[in-house]
Amino acid sequence: MKKLKFILISIVLSMGLLSTVIAQNGNISLAKAGKLSSRKAKRFEKKRLARVQYKKLLESKNYVFQADHLKMTNGQSIDLSSDVNFFAVRGDTAVLQFVFKSLNRVSSNGLGGITAKGIAERYQLRSANEKKAMMVTTYIYPRGSSGSAYVVMTVGNHGYGQLDVTVNGSQFSMTGQVSPPANAKIFEGHTIFKSH
Repeated sequence: MKKLKFILISIVLSMGLLSTVIAQNGNISLAKAGKLSSRKAKRFEKKRLARVQYKKLLESKNYVFQADHLKMTNGQSIDLSSDVNFFAVRGDTAVLQFVFKSLNRVSSNGLGGITAKGIAERYQLRSANEKKAMMVTTYIYPRGSSGSAYVVMTVGNHGYGQLDVTVNGSQFSMTGQVSPPANAKIFEGHTIFKSH
């Protein structure tokens, strides 16, 4: 009988100790969950504020997309100098400049590539869906040229994005960063076609 009493008391004490440990672990888990949700909320707010900042920049039509990589159709990526490969929007005027030194292109801008400055028409920004990248589409019509370039730029919440340019049926894509003109260090070459 004493043995049975001892076993029952041991079981009750063990269960009490176990429930205390579980309760403490539960509190730790709740504290961790609180910290995690707080971090998640801070990250969400930071992401939201960055998106608002870049959306305003794209709406202002005064920014520079500096390309750092050229994406080839075979999936290969070529490093680019972001100071000479860019898409700049200045109100209704846009400049497309590409200097593909590693591709040995004929130079017409004095930098080893081409610089086309023209009117940006049908400029459109799509940014309503906050779960998707912001998208800018526009046509660039360099003055003195019969051709045009169709530009599609997708920009993520932190300003990094992709620029797709279609000229005479040929398309190429580049990745890079959007920034205000004051923060962009670029060198603009001689323009073949001017807007004015």
